[in-house]
Amino acid sequence: FAIGLGVSPDKAVTIPNGIDTAIYQPRDKGEMRAKHGLHPDAPIILSAGYLIERKGHHRIIGVLPRLWQAGIEAQLCIAGGAGREGSYEAHLRRTVAETGFESTVHFLGSVPQTTLAELMSAADVFCLASKREGWPNVVHEALGCGTPVVATDVGAVPEMIPSGDYGIVVPASDTAALAEALRKALRKQWQRSMIANWGRAPSWHNVAQDVLKQFHWILRREN
Repeated sequence: FAIGLGVSPDKAVTIPNGIDTAIYQPRDKGEMRAKHGLHPDAPIILSAGYLIERKGHHRIIGVLPRLWQAGIEAQLCIAGGAGREGSYEAHLRRTVAETGFESTVHFLGSVPQTTLAELMSAADVFCLASKREGWPNVVHEALGCGTPVVATDVGAVPEMIPSGDYGIVVPASDTAALAEALRKALRKQWQRSMIANWGRAPSWHNVAQDVLKQFHWILRREN
C-alpha cells in the first residue's frame, strides 16, 4: 500500500503478524476429533471468525449442497460469536435451515485459542471466505497446525498462501470457485508437516527479530 502511494520499494519492508507457535502446532487429528465430539471419519471444514456478514460464513454454508452432490459429505464447523459489526448468526442459521443442513453445520460459539488450535488440527480444511481482510492471522494459525487453507484473495492472503502446497486462493466473489476449491482440497492428500513448517515460520520470536533487525539498520544509517 505504501509503495502504491509512492514510497520507494527499497525503503519498504513487510513484516508479517506473528503467531503463538506454543498454541498453534500440529496435533493428532483423530484425538482432537474425539475430544471435541466431531465425526471421526467425515470430511470437516472449519471456519472461524466473528459471526458477521463480512467473514463469509454464509458463502461456505451455501456451497455445502454442491459438495454433497459431488459425493463429499462434508461437515462444517463454525467457531465465533458476535462482533462489533453486530451478529449475523440468525441469518446464518436461517441459511442452514433453508439448505436442510442442520445436522451438518455446527455452531461452536466463541472458543479459547487453544481450543481453536485443536479444532484446526481436527479439520481437513480451514476456510476463510471473507470479502475484506488485512493480514488475517487465522490463516497462518491454521497453517501452523498443519491444516491446508482455502481462502479468498483479499488483503495479504495471496502472500500467506503463495503456493498450492499450502492451500487454494479463490476470487472473493466467485461462489463456484469456492465450491471447486473446497472439493479439490478435501480430496487432496496434503503434506501437513510441510504446511505446519510454513505456517509456524512467522512465530512471535521470529517476527520480533525481524523488527529488531530493521531498527538496527535504521540506527546504523542515522549514525
